[in-house]
Formats: sequence, structure tokens, C-alpha cells
Amino acid sequence: MQIAEPDETWAASLTIDGQPVELRKAYSSIRRVPRDFVGFWADISTLAADQPHTLELQLPAMRRGQFQGVFLENVEQSPPP
Repeated sequence: MQIAEPDETWAASLTIDGQPVELRKAYSSIRRVPRDFVGFWADISTLAADQPHTLELQLPAMRRGQFQGVFLENVEQSPPP
């Protein structure tokens, strides 16, 4: 998830289909540099494809527009049956 002007000290949590999912802090640099903190990420590669899932996200209070959204990367389309 991408956040505008985030704070590295923030905590966040995520559940998918009622199960907790580990969130990790994301940085725009290779090393952990507080000023390069951009939000959080989770590896959800084990989720079953072509099924609905419920995501519940707990975030700290933010200003309007600060939360940029949840983005999926490296998504591959399943081959046809």
C-alpha cells in the first residue's frame, strides 16, 4: 500500500479472509532509510486465484488523500482451463 508522507514509526495490520497477514515496511531505497519509507507490503502469492477475498486493513489516522491505495504487482493471468 502506498502512503503520501508516511511515518516510519507507524504500525499497520492486515487480515485476508479473517487470517492475519504479515505486513512489512516498504522503502524506495535498497537499505532501510527512514526518509525513504513509502508504506507497507505483503506477500499474498499463496492466495487462490479466481476467488473473491476479503481484505481488512488497520491503519493509523491520516489526512484526507494521504492513503494512496492498495496495489498488486507481478500479477500473472491464470491459463485458461
